[in-house]
Amino acid sequence: MWRLRFFAANLTFALKRRAATPLQTARNVILFGEISPGSHGTDVLNAPKQITCEKREPVPFAPPWPTPDERRSTGKARRGSMPRSTHAEWKPPANRADPIDLLEKSNRTRLTHLVPIRYGRMLDSPFTFLRGAAIVMAADLATTPVTGFRAQLCGDAHLRNFGVYANGGRERLRPVDYSTLALNQDYDHYQRGFWLNYSFFKPLVLSTEINWGQATNYDTAVGPPVLAKANNIQFQATVRPVKGLTIDNTYLMTRLRDVNTNSNMFNNHIIRSKWNYQFTRELSLRVIGQYNAVLSNYNPANPQFALSSLPPAKNFNADILLTYFVHPGTAVYLGYNSNLQNLTNPPAVDVLGNLARMPDHFLNDGRQIFVKISYLFQY
Repeated sequence: MWRLRFFAANLTFALKRRAATPLQTARNVILFGEISPGSHGTDVLNAPKQITCEKREPVPFAPPWPTPDERRSTGKARRGSMPRSTHAEWKPPANRADPIDLLEKSNRTRLTHLVPIRYGRMLDSPFTFLRGAAIVMAADLATTPVTGFRAQLCGDAHLRNFGVYANGGRERLRPVDYSTLALNQDYDHYQRGFWLNYSFFKPLVLSTEINWGQATNYDTAVGPPVLAKANNIQFQATVRPVKGLTIDNTYLMTRLRDVNTNSNMFNNHIIRSKWNYQFTRELSLRVIGQYNAVLSNYNPANPQFALSSLPPAKNFNADILLTYFVHPGTAVYLGYNSNLQNLTNPPAVDVLGNLARMPDHFLNDGRQIFVKISYLFQY
């Protein structure tokens, strides 16, 4: 919320200020007031006053723009009067505003019933306090030296945007669950991985998680379940290219390999894309396409040489849904669904009893058109 107020203050300031001359002295604009470079004012919320300071060289910000070499030399020259070491330390000024008073003033524009929740989250740690006390940071930075150069910086660096993890576990399988087991058997599992989120721009949101470790292959060709090397990938991307259109894309991959030979047992890939377009508040169209593929070490003629009982399979499903909300509680749906699999035509089974499949042939095994009316009865 504080960031929105900051930009609103910049806009208000720009509308009220006089026409800019070719040369202007850079200023720090903090929330609802402006503070001249090098000043030591601390009342951030009530700072329309002008605080004079030593004279600074004006910094041109209108064309003609200086060349990169000129900007570089100007920056180095400025270090004489404003060395970088001046930013290494901070000492609270004698007239520093009380941080609690600043927080209380910032709550005037907040929803009253949410303020206790905000304070409760800020009490968790010094880090969470600073995350919720942006106004305190702004007031403290207003007293620090400035170079006189104007720059606009936007963005976040959240620790929660990236993480690593490791876990371990054990599961016990019983003969009653798997007839190929003679006794109860324990299987040790572990995973190591990382995750990464990116959501700095509203039109694009990215999220991914990748891990590797050891898991159980329950679908062996012969014999009991065995341990296997495991890899997993989850990737999601949400794109909003134009107003009203949201595209959600997902990719999932699971792979198991033999612990001794590193041979592939099976790979499972799922690719899904959902497109939703909101024509009006009442009318919307949703289209979903999903592709599933299983690539396995499967040999129905000689299962003793195979590493998986899962046959290679490909599946594509398309779903279209048109929705119209007459009013809250009443909606009309018109939909279509179609499914394709790489089955033989006519369908058949192999020697192991699984559906026979062909690598490059798809058979439409399901097609549906439906109309649905939803009405909320109130009594």
